[in-house]
Amino acid sequence: MKKTAAILMVFVLLVAGIFFMLFNNSSGQDTPMPETTQTPPAEDDFPITKEQFESLPIVEQQEILEEFVADFWQDELAPVEIAAPEKKYLSLDIFNRPYMQTITEREFSQLSPEDQEKAIAETTETCREIRVHILDVIAQAK
Repeated sequence: MKKTAAILMVFVLLVAGIFFMLFNNSSGQDTPMPETTQTPPAEDDFPITKEQFESLPIVEQQEILEEFVADFWQDELAPVEIAAPEKKYLSLDIFNRPYMQTITEREFSQLSPEDQEKAIAETTETCREIRVHILDVIAQAK
């Protein structure tokens, strides 16, 4: 059954992909990019205007674009040294826990590792007590 569902899902995805490819660019021509507002060039921008770029041969345009993309990704992927903020832990005692096992996942993640172990131990002990109680109730019911 799972195999049939997986095959059906792959088939649906392939049909959807073909549909989008066919109707996304139905005229067969590349659609021009929308005009964006011009900002003043920064110092590290290319020293070439749009008109000069368009007048260059396609091979040179490709080389310029490849260089631009390589520079862009080199800057984007450069390691950034940011000091990690010191994580502030909360204490298990500050949470309002009027019932058994009442601590949320978010609250649990804010606890120090020692308090997390303490919360896990408390929860495990409470679960054991509940299990024993439930088994007693089942035994009495029988």
